[in-house]
Amino acid sequence: MDHLDEDGPTMARPDEPVVNICRHECTGTTAQGHDPLVSLLLRRAGFITEDYFHQRYRRLPYDLSDGVAERMATNAARMLRACHYQVRIDADLDLDAPPGDWTPCPVHPDLPRPKTT
Repeated sequence: MDHLDEDGPTMARPDEPVVNICRHECTGTTAQGHDPLVSLLLRRAGFITEDYFHQRYRRLPYDLSDGVAERMATNAARMLRACHYQVRIDADLDLDAPPGDWTPCPVHPDLPRPKTT
């Protein structure tokens, strides 16, 4: 077995793909990950693919009602983790995460913390 940890064998790939799911005031809820399976799973979870100056990213629709973005982002993270992807998701989006301190987005660390109601 190639990869062992304290919990037993894992199905990790050598490149260890990472998916980042973040929320910001100016961009909404976005996901970064460049694998065909990641793209498929994010689309199934409700993310829309956008091309912006020859860069592709995925985002949730802007007009979602309260709590829907959190449910959709958590669902996407669950699907990706089930396929053994490493997922970094903002704590305020992850319904499975214990409440904790906010940490900056790893993709856009310079953007301010989103306002929550």
